[in-house]
Amino acid sequence: MTDHSPSRCVSLGVAGLSVSRIGFGTSKLFRLQTSRQRQRVLDAAFDAGIRHFDTARMYGLGMAERELGRFLARHRGAVTVATKFGIPVSKTGSFLRPIQGLVRRMVGAMPGVQRRLRKRPSPLMAARCFDLGMARMCLETSLRELGVGTIDIFYLHEPNAQSAIPDGMEAFLAAARDRGDIRAWGVSGRLSEVLPVQAVRPGLVQVLQHASDAISMAAEPALPQLPRITYAPFADALDRIAATWDSSAEAALAWERDLGLPRNRDSLAAALLAHALAADVPVVFSTTRAESIGPLVTAAMRPDTRTLGQSLLHWLTAHLPS
Repeated sequence: MTDHSPSRCVSLGVAGLSVSRIGFGTSKLFRLQTSRQRQRVLDAAFDAGIRHFDTARMYGLGMAERELGRFLARHRGAVTVATKFGIPVSKTGSFLRPIQGLVRRMVGAMPGVQRRLRKRPSPLMAARCFDLGMARMCLETSLRELGVGTIDIFYLHEPNAQSAIPDGMEAFLAAARDRGDIRAWGVSGRLSEVLPVQAVRPGLVQVLQHASDAISMAAEPALPQLPRITYAPFADALDRIAATWDSSAEAALAWERDLGLPRNRDSLAAALLAHALAADVPVVFSTTRAESIGPLVTAAMRPDTRTLGQSLLHWLTAHLPS
């Protein structure tokens, strides 16, 4: 019998490392005001069967790792954790750190502003920095903030072809593994940015983590044979598909007919997650709605997940402008 549990582990084929089919990302965690709310979201993910958690030094403007560490202290040995380094928080970000939840909610309430901000460098983040001093400091800080002895995957965060990555980085990462500080390492970011890094510096990429949703997947290039994890299955796809429902009665009717799902964002999120899972690659998603996590995971992990993912693909081909 096929195991449709989200906690079913998938071997990555490196360092004996296995992660749950669905992982939870903490990039949005500090849109919530209180630690109690944030812990409720993390607990809901665990209760839904999720056993892989993804964070970064810069998430929550430097506070997400500590929040995740509080959760990990209650689940030692039961989960895997990945974090990232290389994007420092700017002076502006540090200044706004105490009120970031309020600022993020204000921006989130203004979709036009949010879209414009996505197209330009964030004032909350400083320039990418991957020097060995930064890597060493971030690793030590991440271990301390997470409260773990070993980080399962340690990523370079969104490097690109222009990033200055010292020649000694591979040796630094190998030494960290030999000390037991990390189990594996890799790069995380958009394919257009991280694939050139992998092509030139393959030793940096034991695990390739990249953004992928049902819309962008159609344009993905041939990928190297590497252990992979995807993230951001919703990305812009939620808004684009919902907008297509509103603009095309034919597309809206076809959605209900061909996918057998109601036209609402919860069903759409489940279809997008099911599509990501159909690729047989672990996928990380994020949300701040604790109450939605269990139903979302259950809906996406149906026995007909692969069929649902294919139906979504057919609908996209027929109804979404390229």
